[in-house]
Amino acid sequence: MTVYIDFCEIHAGTKKVTREWHVLARTTRTILGEVRWYTAWRRYVFYPAITHQCLFNAGCLEEVSAFLDRQTTEQQKDAAKRRQQRSAA
Repeated sequence: MTVYIDFCEIHAGTKKVTREWHVLARTTRTILGEVRWYTAWRRYVFYPAITHQCLFNAGCLEEVSAFLDRQTTEQQKDAAKRRQQRSAA
């Protein structure tokens, strides 16, 4: 549970391998940005919304950072399982 923000999954098509989330302010439900997979870095990253003036304190950024770390670890484990299944077939 976070104090400042919520992560709301964006449901994409069935062919999408990675997941995406809106990052919302808990009090106003304003979209602060998105979390998406960045292939070049092979990890989830936070894309801040540029249409609103967004301010983030250290606690909020720590919540975003912890979420990114958890989701990156989960994606890497899932990718390793898929590679293992393909090589076994």
